[in-house]
Amino acid sequence: MSIIAAVFAGGAVWYARGQKAAADRSARASEQSAQAAIQSADAAHETVGYQRADVERSRVVFVLDYVGSAAHLLSNTGTDPAYGVHVDTGDLGIGGEVTDYDVFGPGQTEEVLLSPSLASTTTQVEVSWHQQPDRSDQRRTVRLYAAEA
Repeated sequence: MSIIAAVFAGGAVWYARGQKAAADRSARASEQSAQAAIQSADAAHETVGYQRADVERSRVVFVLDYVGSAAHLLSNTGTDPAYGVHVDTGDLGIGGEVTDYDVFGPGQTEEVLLSPSLASTTTQVEVSWHQQPDRSDQRRTVRLYAAEA
């Protein structure tokens, strides 16, 4: 009888070790999953931080609004002035139009006349500028769609 009891006891110990090993694997997997979730949350938080920094750097915001006929209004709706602004109207512009501005301040609005013809290939107005008054930074560019009547 003692041999049978010893065999059962050995089987119970072997089964208990297997259960403990499975529990340890499960605990490690849970810990790894939690660590991955923390890393993912940190990465998402970092991405939001970069996006917020980009928005803060993008304090010059150009908008082109159609007002009728060939008239459009180009506005800086941002909080900072733009320097050395150049407006490229492609083949939409009307001759003699001023398209360069030394400074384009926040809240400033300028009329831009755009008159597409049947031969026009341009669909966007390109506005480029510097953030720094001394123009030492890289030029920024935005393309704005020109609305038609």
